[in-house]
Amino acid sequence: MNKIWHLIYALALLQACATSSKKTATTPLETKPPGIEEKMDARVEETHQAEEPPHETKEAEALPAPPEPTTPAPRAPVIGVWIEGAGVESIMALGFMQELQRSGVKFSKVVGTGWGCWMALSWADEASANQAEWQAFKWSSWSPLGLEKGFLSRLRGERGDFDSFAKDIRVWLPKEKFSELAMPADCPLLGVSSTMDLVSSRSLGIYRALWEELQVPLFNKNVTTDTESVAYMSGLAAGDPRLEEYDRFAEAGKTPVEFWIHLKASPAAVLAPGDRWLSAAFARRELKGESWTKTKQGRWVMRMPLFIGQNLQESKSLDFGSRRAMLLRGRDLARSWMQTAWFKSNLAPAFATPGTP
Repeated sequence: MNKIWHLIYALALLQACATSSKKTATTPLETKPPGIEEKMDARVEETHQAEEPPHETKEAEALPAPPEPTTPAPRAPVIGVWIEGAGVESIMALGFMQELQRSGVKFSKVVGTGWGCWMALSWADEASANQAEWQAFKWSSWSPLGLEKGFLSRLRGERGDFDSFAKDIRVWLPKEKFSELAMPADCPLLGVSSTMDLVSSRSLGIYRALWEELQVPLFNKNVTTDTESVAYMSGLAAGDPRLEEYDRFAEAGKTPVEFWIHLKASPAAVLAPGDRWLSAAFARRELKGESWTKTKQGRWVMRMPLFIGQNLQESKSLDFGSRRAMLLRGRDLARSWMQTAWFKSNLAPAFATPGTP
């Protein structure tokens, strides 16, 4: 009987161990699986991280802010200079131009009649104020014109030899064609024809144009040399250009001249004392003060008389000191003009930042 109870007890014990082992193997983990709340929290966190903007780099922080729009500066007018001079005192025009350029004025074209042609060529050679002075002062003798008695010999109808003249000028100015100059230039000549119009000398070349400009007499249109008729005369003989001639010579590259400054040098230095006829003829062409006019194409022309205030002796007109005095006088006149109310209100605001060229 005891054996039976021992057997029942052993079987019960074995069954209890098996049940305990089975329960241990199938009991879930203490960490519960994520429910809907945890899943939503994880989604929100993931979305938040994706939408968060990246941190700005130091380079981005260093970029300057775009500039605020400003009113554009007024466009500078296209300015041309017309130099008219009967003698060496035309150097005053050169001084006038130098002072304007040092104040920011830019020239687009320069033309000259008479001795003004040499000033125009000197300026156009390199389009530089300092270089123009150096170039103009190379003329230091009357010998290229073949004149022993100076400028008055031309007033008497004497002419030298062109070939000799060209040979001498080539030493001073090697450029033979107007197209070789640094800026547009011309030396208008008076065409001896029924219309007596000013015509361009560009097709003649620099040496021939200068030669014709420096030949006189100015008031005898039937002058002949030994073997040829004179087809041209110095542009000085035309007096002031007609309004349509200012328009005709306005071409200056891509943009034509819009505003002419006509510098008229006094011929008093080259007139013989007591020669009333010549003095009266020149005096008719001289301005007594600054004057303004407007062409048919709308170009303003400012005529500015340049007076040195004294007569120079012909023998001393080419002295360095005399020429330097004329140059400085031209600068003084320019400085005075730039102080006028008209200049300050109309031209000065459109010029570039002043600087010495």
